[in-house]
Amino acid sequence: MAENVTWFPVHPVPSSSPIQIDEWIESLTVTSCILSAIGSILIILTFIIWRDLRTKTRELLVYLSVTTFFVSVSYAYGIIEDFHSNPIGCTVQSAITTFSETSSFFWTVAIAIYLYALVAQSSQVVMNRLVWLFHFVCWGVPLITVIVAVSFGALGYDDSYTSVGWCWVDLDVKHRIMWMLLVGKMWEIASYFILPLLYILIKRKFKRFVSDQNQVTVISNQGLVTTVTLKIDVKLTFIPIVFLVLHIWSTVRFVLTVYDSSAVSNPILILLHGIGNSFQGAANCIMFCLCNNKIRHRCRRACRRLTIGCCTLKCCQRRRRNEDSTGIIVNTNTDNAFQQP
Repeated sequence: MAENVTWFPVHPVPSSSPIQIDEWIESLTVTSCILSAIGSILIILTFIIWRDLRTKTRELLVYLSVTTFFVSVSYAYGIIEDFHSNPIGCTVQSAITTFSETSSFFWTVAIAIYLYALVAQSSQVVMNRLVWLFHFVCWGVPLITVIVAVSFGALGYDDSYTSVGWCWVDLDVKHRIMWMLLVGKMWEIASYFILPLLYILIKRKFKRFVSDQNQVTVISNQGLVTTVTLKIDVKLTFIPIVFLVLHIWSTVRFVLTVYDSSAVSNPILILLHGIGNSFQGAANCIMFCLCNNKIRHRCRRACRRLTIGCCTLKCCQRRRRNEDSTGIIVNTNTDNAFQQP
């Protein structure tokens, strides 16, 4: 009797009928992966180059960017590579993807918890302990789950039922739904509820803090305070919304796979899944770099300097080339003059 107990009332997905991903979907998803990798690198570089931007919050954002970078790279590799003849490579790619994506969920929640502690004006000792706890949980829990999943042979090719061409959980493994939840979906779904709750609490704390500050603020500065407050309020609203919009499509396809629905192979749904899962690094770059006036101004100035430097280098090379060619002509005429009787 115990052998007939199943984790969920689902029908097994036939391994002989994989979902075919159209080339245009693969191309757009790989493009999203490239943009996400570039966005993650840009966040890391701004933290390294400009020392005055090295706040603890941005340091946590760098850790998140490291995970999103590996997520986008492993997704792109999984789409391009044919794993039917490379099962070991499939397991390795699935392990890297699973660890990086699960870690990104934890770091996203960790940043929200840190912001709440910051707005609540917690002591520095508490903040430092929080950071150490974040490292232990955000790296340790995904690593343990991946090691356990690999040990039980749970990672492999899923015929694109819960992915967009890359490897994740092997659909033929026993208790596959349990493994899908353990190595990713459980943490992803939990983030849908934890993040909005945390950011609602952060906004309430922040508004209360601003109202207290306004009581001692000079009237001439209240307009500036209101503008800054509005910008922060908008950003705090968009962070959980962007996360939900990007990741909800993979959860939808997961549910459709659980209940063996034919809608799981819908091309538009597959495209949204592919772009949503791989675009997190680019979305973070837009919210925390391109929408930051100070960083945007510095990036614009750095690009201007780089453009001027490239133009100057080209002009110098062109001038040197002209001088060399002129020198050759002069030397040739001189030699001819000496050779004449």
